[in-house]
Amino acid sequence: MLSTADFFIYTQWMAIATLVAAVVTGLAFLFQWGIRFRLVGITGFMGVLVGGLFALSLAPFSHAIVPGSTKFSLVYDNGGSQLVIAVAPDITETQLTATLQQASDKFFPTGAWGEPVIGC
Repeated sequence: MLSTADFFIYTQWMAIATLVAAVVTGLAFLFQWGIRFRLVGITGFMGVLVGGLFALSLAPFSHAIVPGSTKFSLVYDNGGSQLVIAVAPDITETQLTATLQQASDKFFPTGAWGEPVIGC
């Protein structure tokens, strides 16, 4: 999986390529090339890509693994503050607690909804 540092490096290279495309677009307008308006679109799209890569370099999107957690399936998610997960029926109480913490960390990152409520 790519890290935020990798995305920042890709952002830098894409920004340099966008500046080169902008210079070529400027030359196209200076010399009245027929492709000049296509180059404007290409340069603009490259700028959008730079913005997206920069956003990915800021936000971490990896989740911590909680020791002792087991696999779970997402059954229902209302898109807000509630969801239902399904776990195997033969897990222990400590595994259930770890699995609930893992689901909480995955679906409700700290700071987004405050302290999540874990219950059975």
